[in-house]
Amino acid sequence: MDDWKGAQSTVRLVRPVGYIAALVGALGGVGGLVITWLQNQSRMTPGPWPNAPTTITVVAFFVAAVGGVAFARRHEWGRIAVLLFAILFLGGQAVSALGFAVSTLTAGYRLQENLTQLQQIGSWVFRSFAALTSLAMAAALAWVTVLLVRWLLSEEVVALCRDDDTPAATEQEALNPSVIDAARVGDLVTLRLLLAGGMDAESLDQRGRSALHWVALSGGTPQIARTLIEHGASPGRADKSGHTALDYAEESGAKPLIEVMRTVDGRR
Repeated sequence: MDDWKGAQSTVRLVRPVGYIAALVGALGGVGGLVITWLQNQSRMTPGPWPNAPTTITVVAFFVAAVGGVAFARRHEWGRIAVLLFAILFLGGQAVSALGFAVSTLTAGYRLQENLTQLQQIGSWVFRSFAALTSLAMAAALAWVTVLLVRWLLSEEVVALCRDDDTPAATEQEALNPSVIDAARVGDLVTLRLLLAGGMDAESLDQRGRSALHWVALSGGTPQIARTLIEHGASPGRADKSGHTALDYAEESGAKPLIEVMRTVDGRR
């Protein structure tokens, strides 16, 4: 049950994280355009607008905005876009805060001849406080970056965003913590989440049937069967009536499913 709760937490976090990334990306992109426009208007002799670094930055923000929406909808490329955005944006901000802290603290030790000793002490205290605040901000940003990157690279998120032709589970289906139910309804996304969370692919119901048995009985897809087999499910395991998953598949005449199971079971 703890594994299921962890998987459900992943499902719940994907949408808000995606839309937050989209919002930050959109605001950053629009803000970059506005700031560049204002800077251009303040010049006596307008230069090229926008310049190359600004263009790259603005484009990156808008790509992050689109990628955030795609990630919220569980697309793999959206996950990659949000991952890169987290590293470049949050990580970059952490490095900037650290650089500001170092430069501020260093400047605080420089004595200025035009200031009195009291003013120099006050300046040093102020700069030290600003430097420590920046250091704390840099540490916090670095910590958030590491957590977010680790989460985006976790098996649960990768499984959730992996491209396939199977529709995502409905909210009602997602509440059922059963590998067998996910396999029986053909929900590949939820099945991968459960298996990535450590749930047993060989769990049995009261009749001794595994998820692979129910894939065969319900006419499931080869992708579902292959996923279960990759996580340890055996087509040759018999239920209480003595029938294996391969037996049920052969009875139903599902040739693609039979081929997947025979490859593992050894029958030809």
